[in-house]
Amino acid sequence: MDCIILDDDKISCKILEKFIAKTSNLRLKRTFYNPIEVLEHQNVIHANNLVFLDMELPQMHGLDFLKTNTHMPYVIFVSVSQKYALNAFDCNAIDFLLKPITYNRFLQSIEKVRQQVYVDTLLLEKSSQKAFFFKKKNVLYKILPTDIIWVESNDNYINVITKEHTFIVNNTLKSFEQILSKSNFLRTHRRYIINLEHLVCIEDNHLCVEINGKTASIPLSRNYKETLLNTAISLK
Repeated sequence: MDCIILDDDKISCKILEKFIAKTSNLRLKRTFYNPIEVLEHQNVIHANNLVFLDMELPQMHGLDFLKTNTHMPYVIFVSVSQKYALNAFDCNAIDFLLKPITYNRFLQSIEKVRQQVYVDTLLLEKSSQKAFFFKKKNVLYKILPTDIIWVESNDNYINVITKEHTFIVNNTLKSFEQILSKSNFLRTHRRYIINLEHLVCIEDNHLCVEINGKTASIPLSRNYKETLLNTAISLK
């Protein structure tokens, strides 16, 4: 797995570089000390990358930087302060490492990443069969991607909304983004992915999707708006 470090603490970067080098199946792609430098290198971060992301960065907070990524990578936040831990997991981060980082604690985080990659791989294999199977009240429902109107993150779960049901799934929004991006789906907010087939209109900070003859309002983040507009235009 290719790794990217974004941290203005050069000592911390050296430690992470050393840990990555001595851990099997990890490769250091690049180290950045400033988020603006990353933004200047378009497409340097991909959805299958692992990013070690510092919280307190020059010119931009780590949480704000994460919102600029259209395709969310696997993220491990690092920080000198425990106060950011809840914010990190709210963004579906894999883990939160408190500095100074030990190698044993680093390996625990990598194991969490590998477990998530395994789950994502299984979901991708299931998606190749063109259907999902969601359980609700002891009933297993077969759901096609076209049946899904939107997916939203709810702490440690995601809600999958269809015309007839809302399924609570023990997984991450990132997992579904990787699967659904191959279909007609797009992230509009750090907590939402929508099916563009149900898009009705786009307004300033939200959009409307159709569900059972009515419209529902979905938040639209500024960081995802341009991509959404470009995609909507290309679908005309």
